[in-house]
This record gives sequence, C-alpha cells and structure tokens, in this order.
Amino acid sequence: MFSIRLFAALGSAFILGTVFYLMEPVLLPFVVAWVLAYLLVPAVDILNRYMFRSLAILVTFLVLAGVLIGLFFGLVPVLQSQINTFLAQLPDYADQLHHSLVAGSGALPAA
Repeated sequence: MFSIRLFAALGSAFILGTVFYLMEPVLLPFVVAWVLAYLLVPAVDILNRYMFRSLAILVTFLVLAGVLIGLFFGLVPVLQSQINTFLAQLPDYADQLHHSLVAGSGALPAA
C-alpha cells in the first residue's frame, strides 16, 4: 500500500515537473509579474496613505523604471570598458595558455 502511494506521488511530481518545464515560456511572464507585485505592493500601500491608489501604482512603477534605467546606463559603460580590456588582452591569454599546455604535455614547442 505504501509503495503504491509513493510511486503515485513520485509519478505525479514527475509529470507536474515536466509540464512546468515544457510550459516555461508561457509561465515565466506570470512568475515575473507575481514577483514584481509581491515586492511592490508594500510601496504602493505606503503611498496609498497620501494619494489615490492608481496614482500610487503609477509613481511606484515610474520609480522602478527610473532605477532600472539608471542601473542599465550605469553598468553599460563599465561592462563595455571591461569587455574592451579583455578583448585587447585576449591574444596574451591565448599565448599563455599555449605555453602552459606545451610545457605541461612534455612535447617540444612548435616553431
């Protein structure tokens, strides 16, 4: 009796997991919306004391958009400079890798 219940529970979990995996492209926007709502409702509730709820929602979303845009424009120049530095040093990294592989294999280096 116990093994049948365990088998049914494991089979159901496997089927449910497979369905969620296959429906990931459809479910992802809903999960993101749920997380955003969960995180932003306290801010909307606080602002709702001082203004209409629709205005509080609008202000919260505008602040969130401003923060995300600020982070984006703050990170892009830093990432761009790091990528440019990495690409400039990439031939040196390739030479170091080649020399360490040749030294580690015991073979004579190619001319």
